Amino acid sequence: GMKYDQHVANIKRVLRDIHTYYPGASTFEIAGFVWWQGDSDRRSRPYVEKYQENLVRLINSLRFDFRAPHAKFVVASLGQDGDQMNGSTLDVAMAQMEVSSYDKYPQHEGNVVSVDTRSAWRGPYQPGHDGDYNYLDGPHYGNNAETFMEVGNAMGLAMAKLLVQ
Repeated sequence: GMKYDQHVANIKRVLRDIHTYYPGASTFEIAGFVWWQGDSDRRSRPYVEKYQENLVRLINSLRFDFRAPHAKFVVASLGQDGDQMNGSTLDVAMAQMEVSSYDKYPQHEGNVVSVDTRSAWRGPYQPGHDGDYNYLDGPHYGNNAETFMEVGNAMGLAMAKLLVQ
């Protein structure tokens, strides 16, 4: 879609001018992608029902568009409500976990890993969050830095393990 095309164009623009953003750099390698998304999709049943199919398509599209067919891919699941997650949120989280099912997607073996983030949930009543789950000042997950650090660490560790295989 339009957002995908905009993001890919912006990334390619930066990569064409890599030395401006990373002085001294003249080359680059795209070794992997990390993906933590799905909150908006969980709010629309048709998006939920197509989430897994679309995520597999995204993995393939990014690898194709960046000429990185062997790039590793780490997917972080939704984590809202932790172990109490249910409904469409749980459906999207399970779709995110399923893309690393090597029985279902043998082509993902050794190059796609899903990270379950439910244990990083710290609750909705953090600064910037009201009791009705309305985001008052931006980021999800109650604006909780600990959640973001735990998810980032888990994704980084998963990527590091993929890259040394």
